[in-house]
Amino acid sequence: MGESCCSTKTTDCGKEAGPFFGRFLISLIFILAGTGKFFDFGGAVEALRQMGIHGAGVYAVLGLILELVGGILVLLGWYTRLGVYLLMIFLLPTTLIFHGFWNYSGPEMALQLSIFLKNLTIYGGLLYILSYGPGKWSLDACRICKPKE
Repeated sequence: MGESCCSTKTTDCGKEAGPFFGRFLISLIFILAGTGKFFDFGGAVEALRQMGIHGAGVYAVLGLILELVGGILVLLGWYTRLGVYLLMIFLLPTTLIFHGFWNYSGPEMALQLSIFLKNLTIYGGLLYILSYGPGKWSLDACRICKPKE
């Protein structure tokens, strides 16, 4: 799952900082969206209702939790795999249900295709984190290397 933060091996700063900034950038969109749902919960529920989603309140709460908890875990690199799984659970149905570009035509189709592809790109980044770990600048790396007493 990557090198630990207490490794004695010296590496260049880019290799250490890159995964942190990657996690920061990927988690940012989820943390901001989850925060938006928190502060405008009624608007989030209404948006789901307008899309014909039954049980919109439940799904808005679920989305808020998945985005905020998953985003924060990935950002901190703490239980990173769990955070990635939470974000993947949120992102896949969201992409397929709300950004099905095949249901549109013209400019709206182009917009939905762009969002669909952006979400697939984010999913790819999440797969990368899942495969290679959060990097040395993470709480997971520090948690793993704690000396045993």
